[in-house]
Amino acid sequence: MTEIFDLASVLLTKLRRIPDTVRDFSVSVSDARRHYYLTPELLDQLMAMGLPHRGTGDAIRFDLVDVMNLALHLGSSPPARAARRFWA
Repeated sequence: MTEIFDLASVLLTKLRRIPDTVRDFSVSVSDARRHYYLTPELLDQLMAMGLPHRGTGDAIRFDLVDVMNLALHLGSSPPARAARRFWA
C-alpha cells in the first residue's frame, strides 16, 4: 500500500502544477468510482495529499483529466490494465 501512496505523491506533485483555471471540476465521487474504479476512501486520502477538487460532502467534484491520470497509474480497472499492456 505504501508503494501506491509513493506513486500518488509523485503524480499529485505533477498534477498540482496545472493551474485551476484550465481544470473542469465535473467528475463526482460516484462517477470516479463507477467509471474509473477509484474508491471514495482512496479519493479521501488523495484529497488529503493535495488532489485538486471543488465542493464538500456529496458535492465534491474532480477534474476529469486528473481522475483519468490517477486511474491509469494507480487503478486496477480494465481500461488501466489494457493501457499498461500496450505501453511497452
